[in-house]
Amino acid sequence: MTKIMLLVLASLFIADGTLHASGPAAPAGATFFDNFSSGSLDTSKWIASNWSAPGGGQFVPSYLDFSSGMLRIKVTQTYTSSGAISSVGGEIQTKPKFGFGTYVWVFRASSTSSTPTGDGVAVSGQISSGFVFVNNSQTEIDTPEIEGQNPGTLWWTTWLGLNKKQWTATQASSAPEKGFHSYKCVWTPTAVKFYVDGVRVSTHTGVVPQVPAFAMINHWGTNSTGWGGLATPNVTRYMFVRSFSFTPLP
Repeated sequence: MTKIMLLVLASLFIADGTLHASGPAAPAGATFFDNFSSGSLDTSKWIASNWSAPGGGQFVPSYLDFSSGMLRIKVTQTYTSSGAISSVGGEIQTKPKFGFGTYVWVFRASSTSSTPTGDGVAVSGQISSGFVFVNNSQTEIDTPEIEGQNPGTLWWTTWLGLNKKQWTATQASSAPEKGFHSYKCVWTPTAVKFYVDGVRVSTHTGVVPQVPAFAMINHWGTNSTGWGGLATPNVTRYMFVRSFSFTPLP
């Protein structure tokens, strides 16, 4: 491959499932932006989770990888010696908290593809998500959560503590595990509006968090027919994240 061809490929990025010229740049007015292209996690901006994951699994920093020019988060599931399922995944959270404003994640949901553009399928047993969270869901805005067992369904949820939530489910226009898409929430004092690739798909006004929170990204294993799906042992899956940005309200 010639040097010119390599330079051209380096200048391409993928969104909406197709290649586009130039990597994603920070939106106008953004006060926080990362396209994960430096080759390692920017620890001035992010914390890598190293603790228990939902459903009894674990988050470990070693499951974060940047060799593809973006963030790749791995999930594995294996049997323990007692026959139980051991799930391991990855998660990052911003160091600063954010309040009302526009949050945008660009990612390819969980699949068996180990490369950003490779062929891969969704399998049962994981969740991939961009979300906003603090204090046991005192504020939580899921933008969205995508299950392994129902990958075409996008779950949008707002929380005010663990006992008060509003949720909607929409169907993706194209498979989230097959390519990159932009997932956005616009959080105001009176509403949370959700968008996919710039098109509004849901609005929540019944439950609207008010407390600043961390922006987060995670990919974690499940073993439940009720959420995420039963585990798929010995099949590694990957979530790819192209960028995240936050822009405060004017």
